[in-house]
Amino acid sequence: MTETFHTSDGARIGYRVLGREHAGPALVMVNGMSAVMEDWLSLAHALAETRRVVVLDHRGIGASYLTPDESEDISIELMAQDVIDLVRSLGVRIVHLLGFSMGGLIVQAILTHANAQATADGKGVAVQGIEVRRVVLSATFTRSPRTEFRLEDVPRPAHGSSADRAKAAVRYMLEMQYDPAVLGPGGALEATLEAHLAESATLRRPAMLIMQQATAISLYSGRDALCRVPHGLPVAVIHGRRDRMVAYDESADLLARLPGAVRLFPATDARDREAFGHMWFDYFALRAWVAPLTQFLYRPGAKI
Repeated sequence: MTETFHTSDGARIGYRVLGREHAGPALVMVNGMSAVMEDWLSLAHALAETRRVVVLDHRGIGASYLTPDESEDISIELMAQDVIDLVRSLGVRIVHLLGFSMGGLIVQAILTHANAQATADGKGVAVQGIEVRRVVLSATFTRSPRTEFRLEDVPRPAHGSSADRAKAAVRYMLEMQYDPAVLGPGGALEATLEAHLAESATLRRPAMLIMQQATAISLYSGRDALCRVPHGLPVAVIHGRRDRMVAYDESADLLARLPGAVRLFPATDARDREAFGHMWFDYFALRAWVAPLTQFLYRPGAKI
């Protein structure tokens, strides 16, 4: 199912298009630091029951590769341009964007691109031939965020093979995606964590590339440009109070800079609907997320 898009500078972007039979705007799911398509394919397939969905790996990770000489500087702006160019190559004109963690920063870079401007009706952003008509920003931030993640805490076993050390690092990264209450023996998401770990053994997550992504986040300085985003653009924010990778309060800054944005909650009877960690889509039943996302992204008869 994975296809390849070749960028103008020679990088290769692996992507998948789900729900091709559906008309209307395509939902482009923009992943976060160290993440690959497989991490949220279950959500993508569920959303693709009613719409076209595009998922991709950022250059250098998963099914995507750097340029032949690997000389490019990884930046938020470069990854944003990759998303724009991929969408244009697919012949898609109108899109909805769902950005997760670093992906939310990439979405912000698309909305504030040097060539971006408000659509004629003031309810979207036009950039390089595509129109963005809905935006979901999840577990994200406007600048390098406060986090419990510490590079110095990544396990480096003194004994064992390089594969063992890599596996220990991946476990640490994945455990940070959840709150401790749902992990461990009997934990509600322990099996989910173990499944991600098992799958990661077959996926490319180069440590050097992840460090470059982290550097790109720290260097990005586009938060003040958010004032240019049209207030008429529908924006929803998803963030859990138990997020260890991105402090919950970071979403308050996001909402303040996008006055028209609203919080989006899962459809659940839980007392605290924001009691979830960084990998929000693994919490609650999948349909608890699909229902509110579908309602926000598309209402029959509504103008897109």
